Amino acid sequence: MRKLFSGKGLICMAAIFFLSILVLYITMPDLGAVVYEKYFAGNVLVGGQIHVKGTGIKTMRISYTTRAGPGGDINNVRIDAPGSPLDCVGILGVAEQGDQIGYVTVGDDEDFLRFSIQVPDTWTDRGLAGDLEFEFYISEQATETCNIDVRIFEFNNATPIVTDTMAITNGTAAGWTNLVTLSTGIGADTDIGPGDTLVFELTATTDNDDFRIYGVRMKYAIGIERQAD
Repeated sequence: MRKLFSGKGLICMAAIFFLSILVLYITMPDLGAVVYEKYFAGNVLVGGQIHVKGTGIKTMRISYTTRAGPGGDINNVRIDAPGSPLDCVGILGVAEQGDQIGYVTVGDDEDFLRFSIQVPDTWTDRGLAGDLEFEFYISEQATETCNIDVRIFEFNNATPIVTDTMAITNGTAAGWTNLVTLSTGIGADTDIGPGDTLVFELTATTDNDDFRIYGVRMKYAIGIERQAD
């Protein structure tokens, strides 16, 4: 017993204690995280973020509408919240009425479909591509592979932060289509944050790339991130 509490014994005990703490830190990196079992069961606060294990999904229907303008009727798009319609050029389509499924048709390379979507405040921006993803429900109407140029802008900014092209094989039935180069998502883009408004522009690459678009779907990691004042 005396040897155990001798100088060498105490040093050995201290070394064992610190080695145990080091092993726990390496094998359990979230050990220092604060777990709010009472209010946020299973959720963990790390680095100013409450990250909820799961994915939020918002599906927005898109259809065609016409409104009167000073120079004649204006062809426009209708989209569900959190999307907002923006003025378009040269689009056609069908309005959503009763059992009639609405859609917008884009057929010429000079025409474009535009709308905005606000990223939810509850999106957890962890800098991972897959944490924010957009898919488009599209029907190919061309006689060849349909190529659709997609540009995504920050609100009130004329320079796109995302530029990509969706390719839909000839004869493909309507279905969810993702970006090509950025098919894993755009959550890693440093210009995008919770609550930001993004402007989408879709246009046919050539006059032969006709398509119908019925909706857009946003998938995002759920959580709350502390923002600077």
